[in-house]
Amino acid sequence: MLASSVAAGGLLAARALRRPPSPVADKAPPRLRAWLPVVGSGFGLMRNPTRFQRSAHAALGPVFTADVFGLELTFVDRGELLSHVLGASSEEYNLVAAYRQMFARLLGEELFLDAPPEAMRGLGPGPLRRHTPALGEFLADLIAARLPVGREFDLLALTNTLAFHASCWYVCGAAIAEARRDELARLFHVIESDFSVLGSFSPVETPSLRRRVAARARALEIFREEVRYRLAHPGGESDYLQSLLDVYAPQTDGPASEAQVELAALGIMGLVFGAHTNTAVAMAAILSDIAERPALLAAIREEQARILAGRPLDFEALTRMPTLYRAINETLRLRSNGGIWRKLLRPTELGGYALPAGALVGSMMGLLNADERVYARPERYDPGRYAEMQTDHFQCPSVSAQKPLFGPFGAGRHVCPGRPLAYVILGVATTLLLRGRDFAVRRRPALWFDLMTAGMARPIGKLLVRATPT
Repeated sequence: MLASSVAAGGLLAARALRRPPSPVADKAPPRLRAWLPVVGSGFGLMRNPTRFQRSAHAALGPVFTADVFGLELTFVDRGELLSHVLGASSEEYNLVAAYRQMFARLLGEELFLDAPPEAMRGLGPGPLRRHTPALGEFLADLIAARLPVGREFDLLALTNTLAFHASCWYVCGAAIAEARRDELARLFHVIESDFSVLGSFSPVETPSLRRRVAARARALEIFREEVRYRLAHPGGESDYLQSLLDVYAPQTDGPASEAQVELAALGIMGLVFGAHTNTAVAMAAILSDIAERPALLAAIREEQARILAGRPLDFEALTRMPTLYRAINETLRLRSNGGIWRKLLRPTELGGYALPAGALVGSMMGLLNADERVYARPERYDPGRYAEMQTDHFQCPSVSAQKPLFGPFGAGRHVCPGRPLAYVILGVATTLLLRGRDFAVRRRPALWFDLMTAGMARPIGKLLVRATPT
């Protein structure tokens, strides 16, 4: 039924594209018309966001609006206009306000905090350098305990476990019990199980939405308990949780208030959510992409043997593995298609059109990731392309406001603050999984389904693999 609905939505969107654009005399952007009430352009957008947006731009120009389940979105094409939107100040184009409006029904308005820079320092290169060796030891033990060897298993289920435990370990501290991390992993699986346009924007309160809201409430209560425990038992830790408490619940004027506990718990939940939700899918896709290319796998193993000979798996070692990170970035580029959104806080002009305050303005990151002006034959998997590009120490092309080229972590003035942590988790986990093991893909998903909001495409069907000792 889903497939037929998506196909019907795509057909309706295609028919709508043949309609003449709205007149621009009133300076409003042209509107993409859809025949289905309430749903609007939702199905066409969900089926293939990049193709949907490209087709609409070809018919309507660089700026157009569309209704998605009653929510009006203004789409901007790649190039100078998008660079302007992504590089604008938060006083004009605000990221937090956009995602608060779009996803508050599922995650709660209070989860979307405009966190001060001090709260993000624990995600920077300095703390990551200190904690990467311990994170590697933690993941090595977890892989040894959780990886099935010699039989088929669902790779996405394994990487979901690894990514969640790793992000929770880093954000919440090493003292959090394994059983509690397992409970949180189950809760987050429920929260993320339908993280899509349909589930987030639909005005109908479905049983699925109620289950996810209940899971969110329980997860937040666990984080409150962890905050209270740390505040009651300070031990001089220098982990991320402590750096967060130093900002949200400093112990300078007596015991923390419940408001401070709540703020810290929300900060933790938002960071764990951001660190986990796409990292798990990315990890599974990266491993399967590498395993199916023997020459690439051999090159990565040779690189790792050379770099890690007689030294620990630490931050510096990761940054000396360009072959691995070029493969990671190519998987991210090909399968990242989330939305990059901002909310206008005051009326403005964009591309010759007048946009009102409150407008939601943005684009699909697939337009950046599949830009043939940057990536020759963008549909092709080619990690070697990054050798010819200006990249950072994780082989990532520019995400700057001046010239954004790479969309998996957002782009412009506001890039995901957990980007370095995600790169470390992906690099460490992939290195450890490939060490002493071969992975054979036994069954691939029927398709990788692009969702407008989730960031990484989700597999429809299981990704079955068999791991054997080398």
